[in-house]
Amino acid sequence: MGASHIISTFGDDFTHVDPSSDILQDVSHILIDPSCSGSGLVASQSANVSAKTERDTAVDHVSGGNIAYLALGQKSIILHAMNIPSATTISYSTCSVFEEENEAIVHDVLLERPDWVCVPIIPSWPNRGILGDGEKYCYFANNVIRATYDKDTTNGFFVARFEKRDKPDGKKKHKKKKREDETKEERKERKRKKRERRGEPDQERKLLKREKI
Repeated sequence: MGASHIISTFGDDFTHVDPSSDILQDVSHILIDPSCSGSGLVASQSANVSAKTERDTAVDHVSGGNIAYLALGQKSIILHAMNIPSATTISYSTCSVFEEENEAIVHDVLLERPDWVCVPIIPSWPNRGILGDGEKYCYFANNVIRATYDKDTTNGFFVARFEKRDKPDGKKKHKKKKREDETKEERKERKRKKRERRGEPDQERKLLKREKI
């Protein structure tokens, strides 16, 4: 009975397990639903609240220090999972309304692991990720989903999906013909939109810094 013939369980701290160990050698898909603030659960305490009010209510129940501590653990789990050689897909979810546990985690992980991208999930779901200050999450905000009571009649929730980039096949890439009628600003905007579609961090700040130098 059950699924013991196809599922093996063991109790251990995942971040202490060697990514190259035999027990993980065939793992390709990983579901990460780590400990979180549970701040999204406060939606059930008040009907028809806005996302901002939902967050404000959650702040009353969770201290900033605890959020930072939880976020550190969440990020370390994802990065550790990405070190598994056979891993190709990672699902990350929380029942939190806090940016620090959701979009900020995705952003930081992508900066540290450019060999992974955040890909679109559940395209029919209307409530997507937040853009953040300065729209720093714009390159992946539409790829992740959020759930709130007022928009979705459910508790606060967040889900993101990471996929590992395909390895180069060793073939030389043909250089694309330069668009002679394209201005410098148009070229920068085209490249920015291309990175956004791919779920890559916006490098515009780095480009501006380089230009100043």
